[in-house]
Amino acid sequence: MKLSSLAPEFLRAFVRRRRYAKSNAGFAPEWVSKNLGGVSFEFLLGDATGRDWYAGQDDMSPELTFTRERMVAPGDVVLECGAHHGFTTLLIANWMGERGRLVAFEASPLSAAILRQNVERNRLGDRITVEAKAVGTGTGTLVFTEESNAVALTGRASQGVRVPVVGLDAYAPLAPTLVKLDVEGFEIEALKGATQVLKRRPKLAIEVHVEMLRRYGHSADEIFDHVPPAEYELWLQLGGTEAPRPWRGEKLAAQHMDQVHLYALPKGGER
Repeated sequence: MKLSSLAPEFLRAFVRRRRYAKSNAGFAPEWVSKNLGGVSFEFLLGDATGRDWYAGQDDMSPELTFTRERMVAPGDVVLECGAHHGFTTLLIANWMGERGRLVAFEASPLSAAILRQNVERNRLGDRITVEAKAVGTGTGTLVFTEESNAVALTGRASQGVRVPVVGLDAYAPLAPTLVKLDVEGFEIEALKGATQVLKRRPKLAIEVHVEMLRRYGHSADEIFDHVPPAEYELWLQLGGTEAPRPWRGEKLAAQHMDQVHLYALPKGGER
C-alpha cells in the first residue's frame, strides 16, 4: 500500500509504525563485508530497511561515483544530514582522508544507534561525529515516525518519538566545505537554518523530495532561493540509474522521479 503524502499525520504515523514492525518480524541483524569505490568496510544490516537498501549494493551507483569524483576532496569538513545507517558516511569518511571531519545527523533513534555501531566497527570515530538529531531552522524538538527511515510529523500526531532539532548554523564554526542533505522533505527548513554556513558557499548535495516538500508547505524550487544558480554550477540527477548531468534550468517541482538529486559546486571554487 502506498501511503499518500497528504494523509493525516496520525494515520501516517500509525501505518508506518505497523509496516516497519511487520517488515522486521523475525529479522536478525547481520554484519557484512563491503568493498566499493576503493573502500573496504564492515557494515551492519541492522534492520529490514537496511537489508533491502544495502545488502545488494556491491557496485558504485552513479550517485556515489559523482560524489567521489566531484563532491569530496581530501580534508573536507562535511555535514551529512540524514545519514541513516552510515553507508555513504563510511565511504565519504574514507574519501576525505585522515584530515577530514564529518558530522553525521540522524533523526531516527533506531538508525542513529546502527550508525554509531558502523562508525565504531570501522574505527572511524576520530573522523565521524554522530549527532542523533534532526536538522531544521533552529533549536527545538519535533515528533518523528518510529522507524529507521523516519519522517517528521508536524500535525497532531499521537504516535511517534520526539527528537531534538538543531540548525546547521550551530556548526558554522567548523567551516563546512560540503553539506549533504537527505532529510525527507525537510530540505527548506534545513537550508533556512544554514544561513551562515551557506555564506561560505560550500559544495551541496541535496536529495530533493518533491512530493514530501509539498506536504510541508514548500515547493522544490524554493531551494534556488538558498542555492542561487548564479553562484553555483548545478548538476541534476533524475532517477537512481541516470548519471548526473548539468542542470538545464528545469523546474524541480515539475519532476516526478522517485529520486531527484541536485548537486551544487561553487563557481570559482570554495570560499
